[in-house]
Amino acid sequence: MLGTHNVLLAAAALAAERPIRLIFSSSDQVYPTRFARYRPTDELHPREPYTFYGLSKLLGEEMVKFYGRSEKNLATSIAVFSHVEAAHELIDPNGEYSSAAFYVNGRVRSLKAASTHHAGATSSGELEQILAVLEPLMGEDEPLLLAYDQHGNPHTQELVDVRDIVQGLLLIMDKPEAIGETFNLAPATPVSLAEFIPYLAEATGRRYVEAKIPVELGRTHGSAAKARALLGYVPRYSLFDMVDEAVGRVRSR
Repeated sequence: MLGTHNVLLAAAALAAERPIRLIFSSSDQVYPTRFARYRPTDELHPREPYTFYGLSKLLGEEMVKFYGRSEKNLATSIAVFSHVEAAHELIDPNGEYSSAAFYVNGRVRSLKAASTHHAGATSSGELEQILAVLEPLMGEDEPLLLAYDQHGNPHTQELVDVRDIVQGLLLIMDKPEAIGETFNLAPATPVSLAEFIPYLAEATGRRYVEAKIPVELGRTHGSAAKARALLGYVPRYSLFDMVDEAVGRVRSR
């Protein structure tokens, strides 16, 4: 929070001399989309974060809006990110996000680290239940994880290629109608892991395991309808495109 405030102070000082454009990078954990009241989750959804990470982003948004109102030459906007990665990270079992999202060992490491960045157990009892399921499935070959919820439905994933995020940020920067507004930068639709994990396994030659998680972990489905309508934002890369690029093959589907 102090770092965000320092940036805003610097921007305000510059705005005393010339117009300044500032975009704050937020997260869908401010809603949060995984436990949203409705889906697809748009920018009008109540902001009710369940992690300290989400709380820090909510407070950052409020500071940015305050400075946007109080500083005459400081034009601000907010971009709310879904999960973001580069294509090559999807096939890396130590990837910043894909490790916990797609790999058994990475998910266990993330849970044990008690990270508030990833949705997970809300109590020590739930954490123990999840670890009891996943730890026996770990392997030195870093297997992929196809997870199902307590009702037997496959988990879904919502992830944006970093290049599509850059496209969205440039549109927000360039469009005057974006000033003072908040935009979700989300993919067109979530992807079922029942479709994606076997595809990733085939593309990489890595085995995958299946597990039923006995705890409600929610589902993400953010809406980028506002960004499409006002900015012309159209994500170009699907999860499948990213995998194909990462392994250097051409999609035949």
